[in-house]
Amino acid sequence: YTGPFYEAALQAREILAAKGISLKILDIPSIKPFADEAAVEAVRDTKAVITIEDHNVVGGFGSAACESICNIGGGVKVIRLGAQDNFGKSGTPAELLAKYGMDAAAIVAAAEKLSK
Repeated sequence: YTGPFYEAALQAREILAAKGISLKILDIPSIKPFADEAAVEAVRDTKAVITIEDHNVVGGFGSAACESICNIGGGVKVIRLGAQDNFGKSGTPAELLAKYGMDAAAIVAAAEKLSK
């Protein structure tokens, strides 16, 4: 597990744990093959999923996750974090993660929204 999303997810998990919200982190390194059976089973036992991708949310990882989750059934809610179908800007990695809603604060906000 590497990269800014993993670090943000770890930070978010600490913040959420203090608020009584649990967060399970899964690393899905590629869209195809999308996920192994263990990852699909992990999602089956949850109420909500937050996907994070370092590009446009249209037609990417979040879309593939939604397709797989739909096949599982069970009413799992999904929030997709990533660039919202707009052109990118320049900045430091931390600035860009915050701007496009992919940092720990965005993960916490999404988890709190899903936990209501």
